[in-house]
Amino acid sequence: NSTSVAVISKDELQGNATNLIDALSRQVPGLSHITTGQGISKPVIRGLGYNRVVTVSDGVKQMGQQWGDEHGIEIDQNQPDRVEVLRGAASLMYGSDAIGGVINVLEPNVPTAGQIKGEVLSSYSTNNGLTNSSVMLTGNENGFVW
Repeated sequence: NSTSVAVISKDELQGNATNLIDALSRQVPGLSHITTGQGISKPVIRGLGYNRVVTVSDGVKQMGQQWGDEHGIEIDQNQPDRVEVLRGAASLMYGSDAIGGVINVLEPNVPTAGQIKGEVLSSYSTNNGLTNSSVMLTGNENGFVW
């Protein structure tokens, strides 16, 4: 099978990166990024970027980052449970616009019934004073998932 898939866990995404694509470019060979500042990065897979790389969040294509340089992906860097990066022929399962590759962002699984999970994340960048804070809470009460 000629499928090239890299899976990056949530723990590997946390660290000194300023956004999701920046974190991925530090972990995945063949993936780099075009950046115009701290918060804006566009993925480049094996030299192909913009509308040749598809970003998918829980099965929904994110189309906003494809055009102008000032349009980064619209996905919170603290959201994903794991990220899959597909390169090569397997990426064409997502359409002809995925010729460069696919970044598939997967959210955490739904908690089991009666369970509540929470998470607090915070980071600070000393170089420019950039702060990042996130509070997430999820639960499953009698089939009502929130």
